[in-house]
Amino acid sequence: MRQRLGLARALVADPDLLVLDEPTNGLDPRGRREIHDLLLELSGERGVGILLCTHLLDDVERLCDRVGFIVEGRTVAEGGLGALLEAHERRARFRLRLAGQTPSGGTPPSDVRVVGREGEWTIVDVDPATRPDAAWRELLSRGWPIVEIGRAGGGLEDLYLALTERRSG
Repeated sequence: MRQRLGLARALVADPDLLVLDEPTNGLDPRGRREIHDLLLELSGERGVGILLCTHLLDDVERLCDRVGFIVEGRTVAEGGLGALLEAHERRARFRLRLAGQTPSGGTPPSDVRVVGREGEWTIVDVDPATRPDAAWRELLSRGWPIVEIGRAGGGLEDLYLALTERRSG
């Protein structure tokens, strides 16, 4: 409730810019989704600028267009989310479990690349400029019988780990 109250107090003044520090920390999944939806509405429909400081990288992937990483007080990378991931070769990798075979002619869209199979799982990379939920909707509309999706690496978490690891010597 404290997180929600703080956000409500900030919104009373109808600001052009919100500076938020860990706005979803400590919230349950429903609370997080409500805050995400509100922030997306504020930035999209109302044009409010939002500066978000968080360690929850799935919040960043869902909410942010631009990202910056600060390590030991220095900015080590910044830019558009998709461009930054592409520049560092960090496509998001997922495992898809299908309820059968891919449909004949079920070619994935250009922003999804099938990279292999592991048993009943199909391994795909999703272009950094594409939100994964949009890729899943497109695959489903093309007849892909997706029943389960799991993260298999890559993406923002891998980039963060690579940029923040301590180098010895």
